[in-house]
Amino acid sequence: MYAATIFIISKRKELSIKYKKLIEALKQEVYVIPSLSEALLQIQKIEPELLIISDTIDEDLPDFCAKMRALTCNIRPVIIAVSKSSDIDDKLKILDSGADDFMDESICAKEFQARIKAHLRRYLENSFNPVTFFAQKSLTTRVLKKLTTSNKDSSVMLGRVANIGSYREIYGEIAYQKVLQTLGAIVNSALGTQDFAGHLFDDEFIIITSTQKAEKIASFLTFAFDNVLNRFYNKKDYENNFTLLSSDIKEEEREGLMRLEICATEYKKEKFNSYEQIINELFSLIKLC
Repeated sequence: MYAATIFIISKRKELSIKYKKLIEALKQEVYVIPSLSEALLQIQKIEPELLIISDTIDEDLPDFCAKMRALTCNIRPVIIAVSKSSDIDDKLKILDSGADDFMDESICAKEFQARIKAHLRRYLENSFNPVTFFAQKSLTTRVLKKLTTSNKDSSVMLGRVANIGSYREIYGEIAYQKVLQTLGAIVNSALGTQDFAGHLFDDEFIIITSTQKAEKIASFLTFAFDNVLNRFYNKKDYENNFTLLSSDIKEEEREGLMRLEICATEYKKEKFNSYEQIINELFSLIKLC
């Protein structure tokens, strides 16, 4: 399960602690930030999926929501405003300023959690590929950025399907989508609740898992993909171990069958300073395949 990052921006300590405990019970990451300047800095650094902004901040709440919407247009987090006021005009003003939802402080714990879950569900549904159910590139990039700000040792894996481009040319778009759908099912079946899978491009994907599990996952994925490969080819192509690719401007060429290539690197804080360095190392490694 993907754990979203949620910021609570509030000067009121008891309110922040209450919300933090309720959200942590949903297995999400929560940061309480009382300072507006610190909030602006951390939003750019960590890129949270959801912001809870209290009217206890040292700024007009509608104005600050509008500012947050403008400053976070590239990551588009969910913005929830919390206020002591239940006046309808106040609610409308805050929602018109850019907030996605409004809650008054009297909201009960169960409704608060239910509405947080609903917002995260909609957010994540729009962030995952409908064919493979891997995270889209934008979310994958954010997860890699978060990894580089943590002290957690992990393994980052890069996988790609070699020769899938020529397969798409020969067998068509429907067959190509079927390959990706099957690949997604295989990968997702191999991952645990703490693991992550996301796209860099359509046929390249990242897996983040524990160092102890990486080799086992890689072995299973290549074994499983090899064992379903015959489903994607006609009998003659599969037995010949190649396909024939030709066009009006190209002579007939033999193309090898698809194969799943995977490489991995161990993430350590002292080894990488940015997520770009992780990606560069993985692409250098996978060339050796």
